[in-house]
Amino acid sequence: MDQRQVDASAIMIALTCFTAPMAAAMLGYTAHYNFGLTRQEIRTLAIIGAISIAIAVATLMAIDFFYRRLRKP
Repeated sequence: MDQRQVDASAIMIALTCFTAPMAAAMLGYTAHYNFGLTRQEIRTLAIIGAISIAIAVATLMAIDFFYRRLRKP
């Protein structure tokens, strides 16, 4: 990977690390106060969502890893 791709990846990761918790907090606040969900319901749904996202990302990373590995001569 050239330096520009590394820099772009680092910036994207940094932005995600700062914006994801803020978005989660806003969604939790909205779900609790506007939709009347209890904190336990929000917590359970958040864990299920986090596990789903982690599985999807791990699957995509594995596909990318094996695709690159199999394409090498």
